[in-house]
Amino acid sequence: MQRYLVDLYGTSSDIAFYTPCIKKQPDIIIAADPDQPKVNEDSVRKAIAIAKKRLQKITDSLNIANQRNQQRVKDSLEAADAFIKKRQKEINDSLANVAAIAKQKEQQRIQDSLNNVAAIAKQ
Repeated sequence: MQRYLVDLYGTSSDIAFYTPCIKKQPDIIIAADPDQPKVNEDSVRKAIAIAKKRLQKITDSLNIANQRNQQRVKDSLEAADAFIKKRQKEINDSLANVAAIAKQKEQQRIQDSLNNVAAIAKQ
């Protein structure tokens, strides 16, 4: 396509000195290249170091998440225990109040019966 355009619109000097635009092929590094063993070893070491750092970050993140989860569970259990203790105290207080009211009513009934007997005895 480039050659066609140069031939169609170019001058004679353009046509004579035309060099097509070709993408340069990237340099291919061969792992077994004896001229660059140090570069390969260094890049492998760097890749290993980066992978170790990434693995350490992931491990640390997992440990932090696990600690937070354990703390959340512990806090929930403590809150549930406190709620149960509070509710049990409310129930015990309510039962004590019911017993006190029942005792008071029983004493009032006995007192009323004694008063009725005394009133009948006076008649």
